[in-house]
Amino acid sequence: MAKIFSAHGASNLNLIRSLICHTRSELQKSGYDYFEVDETMQEGADFAEKLNNAFDKIFSLGYERVVAIGNDCPSNDATNLKLALQNWSADCPLLTGKTQRGGVYLFGLTQDAFEKMNFKILHWQSEFLYSDLVAYCQNLNLGVFETSELSEVNELKDFSTFNIQKLSFAIFRIYSEVCKALVRIIEIKMISALSPDIIAPYSDRGPPRTSQL
Repeated sequence: MAKIFSAHGASNLNLIRSLICHTRSELQKSGYDYFEVDETMQEGADFAEKLNNAFDKIFSLGYERVVAIGNDCPSNDATNLKLALQNWSADCPLLTGKTQRGGVYLFGLTQDAFEKMNFKILHWQSEFLYSDLVAYCQNLNLGVFETSELSEVNELKDFSTFNIQKLSFAIFRIYSEVCKALVRIIEIKMISALSPDIIAPYSDRGPPRTSQL
């Protein structure tokens, strides 16, 4: 599924930027080391390869556990991140945070678990990812630590699942702008659907006559 409002270019881009900034801010608040791997740094032919190479690169820096975090989950704040990482049991090589759609917003691995996994066989960016991960790790006899389930943003209607009062101001502001743009598009479509006789401009005969009492 195309992320967020694919038909509303500028608003879509602004919202994506706000979500990225929100995620970056919460990571900074958490106090943990973090690395951003954007499109200019990703290596690989598909999502599985790109994610695998990103994990490999961070592990090569000497870290024993690495967590990949998505930027489409506004409720994933510093508090949730710290709780997940602090409670990640040592006997569970895999850490997951499930989304309401069956995907994951947070995915962590120990280095040993990473070396055993084949990312290619998993249904990345799908509603089957969470169940795939759990089943796959069970087959490998790898324990899974599950943290809080949260809601992600894929479409405008997904905001209805959030407590708007808890959204960051930047995201709420962009959300409001997207709503306004959507209303304008609906209005334009309604006008264009009217009969030409209704929306046709007056001829050069002058304005319509009015009556005065």
